Amino acid sequence: MNKSVFNIIGWVILTVALILWLGFNYSDLNILLLPLAIISFSVANGSIQKWKQLSASQVVFIIIMFIVTIAVAIGLILGAGFLITNVFEVEGMWKNVLEWTAIIIVMVPAIILFSSAIAKVDAQLRENHYASKSSVLDNEAIQQEVRRNLETMNEIQVIKSIRKKYRLSLVEAKKIVDSATPPSARN
Repeated sequence: MNKSVFNIIGWVILTVALILWLGFNYSDLNILLLPLAIISFSVANGSIQKWKQLSASQVVFIIIMFIVTIAVAIGLILGAGFLITNVFEVEGMWKNVLEWTAIIIVMVPAIILFSSAIAKVDAQLRENHYASKSSVLDNEAIQQEVRRNLETMNEIQVIKSIRKKYRLSLVEAKKIVDSATPPSARN
C-alpha cells in the first residue's frame, strides 16, 4: 500500500478518537484507537520495518517504558483530579476545563518519557545497522564476488545484484564495486 494511505488511515483514526472523546467523554475505546493510529503512522514513515530488528532486551525495555509512562500519566491525572476536586473545590464548567487542561498538560511529560525511550532504541538500531553495513563494505569475500561478477556482467548489473543481495544503498554498492575494480579497468 501507499504511504499516504497509511497517513490518511492514521488521521481518520485520530479524528474518530477525538469525536468519541468530545461526544461521549473518555472511554476505553480511545485507548485502543490511539495505538492503532500510532501504528498506522509508523507504517507510513517506514519505522515499523525496524521492529523486525529489535532484540529481546529492547522489546522488554520498550514494554517497561510503556508501563512506566502509563503509570506516570495516570498518577499525574489522579493527582490533578484530587487537587481540582478536593483542594480547590472547583465545580461545573470550570472543573471540566481544568480537567481537560490537566490531562493535556500531563500528556506532555508522558510523551517525552516514552519518546526518549523509543529514540534510545532507534539510535541503537541505527548504530547496529551502520556497524553491519561497514562490515559488509570492508568484507573481502564480497569484493571477490564482485570481481568474479564483473567478468560476466557490466558494472551496473553487478551494482544491482549486490544491492539486492546485501540490502545496500546505491552509494554503498557503488563503493564496493569501485573498491573491487582495479583503477586501470575503470573508464
